[in-house]
Amino acid sequence: MDEILIGIDFGTKRIGVALSSTNLLPPSPITTIHRSKRLGHDIGELIRIAGNHQATAFILGLPLLKDGSSGRMANLASEFCRALEKVSPIPVHTVDESFSSAYADDDLFSRGFTAERVTKLRDAMAACHIIEAWRKATESRKSAE
Repeated sequence: MDEILIGIDFGTKRIGVALSSTNLLPPSPITTIHRSKRLGHDIGELIRIAGNHQATAFILGLPLLKDGSSGRMANLASEFCRALEKVSPIPVHTVDESFSSAYADDDLFSRGFTAERVTKLRDAMAACHIIEAWRKATESRKSAE
């Protein structure tokens, strides 16, 4: 069965959102949610997006430090993940998303986007890289079994 994945690049100001299916089509950036002061509102928006696209799983990026430990942002993302898991009708998976924003910038600049446009697209494009990181991690686990 084909899974529909929603990638999430969590941030304190914005949440980048991407969409992909497990039939290996490249992920597509779909939106950037500007954070509200209410966690429930932001989570509700993600659940609405997932429902609109008949998603089967969320993939949330955890920005781990170079040594693999959790810093401030990874801790905040983990808290967000736990809150999302409590109300989500679909599974929430996590993956190390270190450097996803840098990869997104490189990708967008290489396509000729201006700095202003890169800033607007960065978070949703980073969510694409989060889906790709999850795919690679999943493939690695399957190969090791």
